[in-house]
Amino acid sequence: MPTDRRKHHKVVSLGLERIVTELLAAGKTYDEIEEHLRGMGKEIGASSIRRYNNDIQRKLVKLRQTNEAASAICDMMKENGSGDVDSKMSDMLVGLLQHTLIEKLGDDELSTKDIVGLALAGARVVGSKTSLEKLKDTEKTRSRKAWEKVMAESKTLLEQSGLWAQVEAVLVTGMNEALE
Repeated sequence: MPTDRRKHHKVVSLGLERIVTELLAAGKTYDEIEEHLRGMGKEIGASSIRRYNNDIQRKLVKLRQTNEAASAICDMMKENGSGDVDSKMSDMLVGLLQHTLIEKLGDDELSTKDIVGLALAGARVVGSKTSLEKLKDTEKTRSRKAWEKVMAESKTLLEQSGLWAQVEAVLVTGMNEALE
């Protein structure tokens, strides 16, 4: 891409991202969008809309590639028994957001709004990680209660026969393995 090209799209500088994106999604041509915007009193050419759309499409391709890579990493981590994949992915996302913020801080393209957006995204990731951990703790508690109920009922049934001691050892081992 030539270096003399504008980094800031006219679509963005006029605050028309939402409407242009909606019209593109509706299948409108660049000329139809230009005409629509002209009707709103906004002078913006089809070529500006095209450049904006091309930039969005490049970003979408990168996003898809990132999602595919993240899925592959998750699958690899699961196959290798790397423990809590959700927690590790959350940590990776926070690291990626931090890296992006640091890398872009001196960049004129990054507005205060963008910085706040990245920070909020990081906060959401951390919040999601915390929520996941709470859900996992709740699930472990429910599982432990279910195991304990099975053990109590088994004990009642098997204690008189003298088999309880043997069954208890098997159940405790199974419970410990299931709740790891």
